[in-house]
Formats: sequence, structure tokens, C-alpha cells
Amino acid sequence: MKHLKKNRLKWRFLVIIVPALFLLVGTVSIIWYFVEWKSNDTEVVIVIAMIAGAALTYFFQFVYKHIIIKYLDPEFEHCVQEVTNYDKGIKGEESVVQELRRLWPSDEYHIIQSVKIGNHGDADIVVVSPKGIFAIEVKNWSSSIRVESEEVSYYNNDNKKWFSSEKNPFKQVKGQAYNIQQFLENKMIPCKFVEPIVVFTGGELEKCTNTTTSVAHIDNIGTILNKILERDDIYTLKACNQIAKLLQQRVDM
Repeated sequence: MKHLKKNRLKWRFLVIIVPALFLLVGTVSIIWYFVEWKSNDTEVVIVIAMIAGAALTYFFQFVYKHIIIKYLDPEFEHCVQEVTNYDKGIKGEESVVQELRRLWPSDEYHIIQSVKIGNHGDADIVVVSPKGIFAIEVKNWSSSIRVESEEVSYYNNDNKKWFSSEKNPFKQVKGQAYNIQQFLENKMIPCKFVEPIVVFTGGELEKCTNTTTSVAHIDNIGTILNKILERDDIYTLKACNQIAKLLQQRVDM
């Protein structure tokens, strides 16, 4: 996550801040030039300067992004894609967290994001509650989605075809759940089971069959959460607080 934050800053500096500075300098220079040498009509000069500055900035930004940066930094396009995917993922996770807090408003439910344990990547969201511990993998995909036997495919609008996803969210979340369970057991915390859940926040979940892992679109995540609320408690509040405190220490900043 740290390298993504660094790339985000780099991307914003190269594509947003530098052209913005160019716009500022260019606009001020044009205003000064006309005011000092060409015209006494300040309002007209300012309008002309803003239009000229905007046009110059657009041209500069295009050249800067598509020519200069690609030549000086071949990894720039990868950086932009990483940042775009990261921001999209964060939006998806936040929308799920909002739903969790709406449907599970009690302080008994500890909602923790970006828990890093083991080699299966960050667990997007971990919920610690008297009803159990849940590892939630969030996928914010914009395309239509099908799930069959925990294999995921998505529809590519450009090619008008269905493709299998290279990254399987079910394998990811099961690995994360296992790692969390092992971590807690190594800390001498009795952990009955960490339940994996997959939530899609974008596009449309067209089909979902033959899955042993709970899966939902954010539009109907309440169905899963309400069923969990009907379960008997398996952890005390003291145990929940202890587990949440340990997992908070594993948050990937």
C-alpha cells in the first residue's frame, strides 16, 4: 500500500500539479504583458489571458503526459493504472464499510480495513463480532460478473466476450481467512473459524451458482448480514476486544 500511495503522489504531481503551475505562471505572464504594454481594459485582458492560459495548459498537459513522461519514465503508464485501480478499490471498500455500519451499527462489531497477514495480500475488511470473525474481499468491477463453482468471469464491453478473471477473489479471501485464523491461534487466542465473504460493488452480478463461500453484490449484502445476526454468539465482548486489538496492529498503513 505504501508504494501505491507514493505512486499516487507522483501521478498527481506529474499530471495535475505541474500543469496547474504552468497555467498559473502563463496566465499571470499574459495578464502582465497586456496590462503593461497593450491595453488598459483590465477585464477583457483577464478573460483573454484565462482562455489562452487554459488552452496552453491543455496542450502542455497532453505533451507532458503522452510524450515527455513516457520518454523520461517508461513506468508512468503502469503507475497511473496502479493508482486508478487503487482508488477504485478504496471506493468499493468504503461503500461496503458504510453498509456494514448501517446494518451492524453496534459497537460490538469491530470493522478493520487493510489487515496484512501472510502472503495472500491485505484482507480488505475484517469484522470481529460476537457472531464470528469475517474476512471480506471487495471487488469494485464495472463489468457484468458471473460466478460458477467459485470461478469468476467478467464481460468485456470492448470485445463483447466473457473472460475468466486472472485473480480469483475466492482463493484470495480463503487464504486471508486462513492466515488470520493461524495468526490468532499463534497468539493463543481460541479461534473457531474465520468466515470468508466476497462482495462485488460495481457492475452487475448476473449469475452465482455452486459456491461454498458467501458472495453478494453490495445491493443485496443485507441478506447475508441479516442471516449472520440470527446466529448465536460464539465470542464474548472481552474476546472481541482482544482480537480486534491484535488485528489493528496488523493494519497495512
